[in-house]
Amino acid sequence: MTNVRNFSKNAGVQSVGKRRIMRVLKINEISGVDVPAQQGATAPIMKRHGAQDNSNHEQNLLAKKACLTTAVDGHSHILYMDHGNGELNAGETSWVNGHSHPWVRLPDGSIQIGEASGHSHDVATVGKQADANQPGDPEMSKTPEQIAAMEAELALTKSVNALPADQRAHYDALSEADRPAFLAKSDADRSNIVKQLADLAKSANAVVYKAKDGTEYTKSHDPLLVAMAKRLDAQDDELAKANEKAKDAEYVKRAGEIANLPGKQEDHIEMLKAIDGIKDEAARKRSIEALKAQSVALGNAFGESGDSFETPEAADANEKLDQLAKNYMAKNVDLTEAQAMDAVLKTREGRELYAQATQQ
Repeated sequence: MTNVRNFSKNAGVQSVGKRRIMRVLKINEISGVDVPAQQGATAPIMKRHGAQDNSNHEQNLLAKKACLTTAVDGHSHILYMDHGNGELNAGETSWVNGHSHPWVRLPDGSIQIGEASGHSHDVATVGKQADANQPGDPEMSKTPEQIAAMEAELALTKSVNALPADQRAHYDALSEADRPAFLAKSDADRSNIVKQLADLAKSANAVVYKAKDGTEYTKSHDPLLVAMAKRLDAQDDELAKANEKAKDAEYVKRAGEIANLPGKQEDHIEMLKAIDGIKDEAARKRSIEALKAQSVALGNAFGESGDSFETPEAADANEKLDQLAKNYMAKNVDLTEAQAMDAVLKTREGRELYAQATQQ
């Protein structure tokens, strides 16, 4: 008879010392056993085939998963956990030495074996779950050639995964036919190949022309596209030159309005360009009008009026005024003749000489 008190303790059930009254009972299964688990229960009538009943051929075929217990008193038991209809949560071990052991599956999935004949066992070895359609270990049915192919594939995967990032990128870009040869090379040779290809790519991307808009064209670009970019830049240069000539022609025309001022035409144009650079429109307009008025005044001063001619005093004053402007230019070499004359006319001496030169 099984020691119920010890088994209950092992199975995680409360001990017999605490009594409970069951008012509602639902029976899902009734099993007949020759070793009852309840204290005081007996089995006066039990039909069985014998000690070999639990190890018949049919049961072995249905059993999909089993485990072997540890050895106690020179024996161990087999525990079937699956009989083809899913995992079992409780049962009995195989019959050995006139007894078997009850067992239950705990909430964490582990197996707890109960006590019988004064001892219990632990789970020692869990067997491999068999394939119902193909008994035995599938791996054992592979041929030596298949095993060799699997080992070669595993070695290839390890070799590829061990490649540095740049070599791996090059390997992935190769065709299936070229990959083995690259992988068979030494690390130094593979690294040299990748470096040479990188240098070639860098050379192919060397800048051959930089357009005026900032676009850079490399060797890898279509030559026709580069030629078009150069042609567009040349057209822009020609247009800029044409616009500059048009501006110069306009300045030549405007310079005629201040032709009586001292200096050459180029000097007058530079004076006009300087005035055009004044941002204040009102100040720019006043400066232009002042130049025009001064040019008109000088034209009236040096021109003939009826039959009168320049007096010796006026000629002497003009000569001194010119010399005064030349002396000012010698001290200020960055000024033009017109700018020097303009500066001299603003001095007291220059104004006096100008008054003498304009007297008739």
